[in-house]
Amino acid sequence: ALLPLLRDMEAAAAEVLGDDPGKGPWTLGADVKVDYASLGVPIDEETQRILEKYPEANTIKIYYRLIGKLLEIKINCLLPTKTPSTLPSVAGLAAMYHETGLWNVWHPIVIGKGPSELWKRRPFHNLWQV
Repeated sequence: ALLPLLRDMEAAAAEVLGDDPGKGPWTLGADVKVDYASLGVPIDEETQRILEKYPEANTIKIYYRLIGKLLEIKINCLLPTKTPSTLPSVAGLAAMYHETGLWNVWHPIVIGKGPSELWKRRPFHNLWQV
């Protein structure tokens, strides 16, 4: 099933992206408990089973660390695997982050109209001042 594969992927990611003594540890900045039903987010059967088996999975955790003047942010959350449109949820999240001109309507810490582009947009790699 999907969950064992995700756990393997998380373990591999932790090995590659884990705490680097040269960069310092991650600090938990905030955690937000999410009630998907009250938000009107449809939950597919697979995601519902995961939430029942792992109650902590409905908590979004936001971590940060400072490296000199660089602020790195890491978000750990469970996203429903399917949406009513049948597109994967991760595609929606990626699209939300890419539509920087709309951040002010949903992002809790953005001031103004969202981040400024520091170089011309590219398909897969962009740099913004937030």
